[in-house]
Amino acid sequence: MIVSDGGAFSQIISAPLGPRGEKPRSAGLTMVIDKGLGFSTLTDILEVGAAYVDLFKFGFGTSPLYPEPILRRKLALLDEVEVLACPGGTLGEIAWLQGVYEAYLQRCKRIGFTAMEVSDGTIELPQMLGKRPSLAPRQSFLSLSLKLAKNSHTPWTSSAAPAVSLPIWTPDRIM
Repeated sequence: MIVSDGGAFSQIISAPLGPRGEKPRSAGLTMVIDKGLGFSTLTDILEVGAAYVDLFKFGFGTSPLYPEPILRRKLALLDEVEVLACPGGTLGEIAWLQGVYEAYLQRCKRIGFTAMEVSDGTIELPQMLGKRPSLAPRQSFLSLSLKLAKNSHTPWTSSAAPAVSLPIWTPDRIM
C-alpha cells in the first residue's frame, strides 16, 4: 500500500486497491517473516506498518535463537499492536518428529505466540494430519495457518490450493 489512511498524501491520492479493512481482517492479509530482527528493528517496522500487518512469522526456525526475554518482548509488542505471531512451521515439524508436539504447543502459548502454522516443509503433512496434531493448536491458539505448498508448482489461490488448505483458522470460522 503506498497511501495510508491519514497519511501524508491521503488528501490527494487514494489507495489503488481501495481502503484497507479493519483488523481483524478475513481478506487481504499481510504476513511479515522475521529472519532474525532485533527488537529495535521490529519496533521501527511496526511504528510505520502495524496497521497493515496481520501475521508476523518467526521463520526458518529462528525462534530458538533469540534469548527468551527478547523473544517475549517482541511477542508482547506484536500483541500490543494486534499482530498475530507464530513460530513458523519448521519448529512444529521438528517437535512432531521428536514426539514432543503437545509440549511444543504449550511452550509456544506460554512464551506468548498467538498463532500457529502447520506446514510440510520437512515432513509429509498428510501423515501428520492423519494423526490429527492439527487439531491441537485449535484448542490453544486463536489462529492457525496451514501451509501445503511443498510439492506444488501452482501458485496458491483459493481454487488452486490443496483440498486440506486452511489459510487461517479461527474458533468461529475457517477462511
